[in-house]
Amino acid sequence: MDQQNKAVDALKRAVDGYWNGTYGDTQAAGLAAAMMQEDDPVAFAQALSQLLKTIIARGRDALQQACACAAEGATDARAARMPDPAQPARGTLIACCEAAFQGVMGYTQTAAWASAFVQSASPEMLEAEVVDALLYIKALGRKALRWQCCRAGRR
Repeated sequence: MDQQNKAVDALKRAVDGYWNGTYGDTQAAGLAAAMMQEDDPVAFAQALSQLLKTIIARGRDALQQACACAAEGATDARAARMPDPAQPARGTLIACCEAAFQGVMGYTQTAAWASAFVQSASPEMLEAEVVDALLYIKALGRKALRWQCCRAGRR
């Protein structure tokens, strides 16, 4: 397995861990620091793109399983601003995560945005953004669970 696939696989495992709520702040900082050891900006951008693609799939699944009251609110939230791939410095990784989760950002857009973001951001900013995004994924996992409120018998 080449270095690029290792970074993507590590990030996939991390997304699963955060989505399920098993990881916290310490793991986020460690993973972000490990990702910063990646010398290849293309591999880093592909790892971020894969993270966003995973969130797109998780958001789509969450919306399909959502109760009627949650699905209505989620549809209204789709009007959220999508980060502009032409100006990645204006959008944060968290904004991209939210846009991906809401279905506002597609697979092609995530790849373009991630590439532009990696090229424009400083290493310190990238590391901080990855930490924040991983912790935000944990919140998105909780949001997906709340969307199932009526199906679980809770109101």
